[in-house]
Amino acid sequence: MNGLFSSSIFKVLEKSIEGSTLRHQVLSNNIANIDTPGFKRSDVQFKSLLKQSLSNKGIKGNLTNPRHIPIGRKGLNDLYPKVYRDNSTTMRLDGNNVDIELEGAEMAKNTIYHSAMVQQLIKKFNTLQTVISEGRR
Repeated sequence: MNGLFSSSIFKVLEKSIEGSTLRHQVLSNNIANIDTPGFKRSDVQFKSLLKQSLSNKGIKGNLTNPRHIPIGRKGLNDLYPKVYRDNSTTMRLDGNNVDIELEGAEMAKNTIYHSAMVQQLIKKFNTLQTVISEGRR
């Protein structure tokens, strides 16, 4: 996507919603496998990657040809959440490390975060709609 939505708050909100959606899926999978022997919980690393990407003030080269080698810091378009598996713990004798209370708490936090990002996106679109409507008068 180019223009208004490519490097603005819209991109940050889009990436935040994508990250929280993936995290919801991963947490749901953990809960679904609570009774699976040997299952190891997974989680999503995203917020720290987003924060790092937003605070990275280094030089970034523009690609004018798809065969060019990207240089410098990565932009938001190159930001993807990372799913990782927690192999370091075991909650039960069968090797499963899913704690239903932890998963439920993380799911609740993620739901609040996701809702907040969607609300912010709606507010931004409403602002755009107002600006466009006022410009027509």
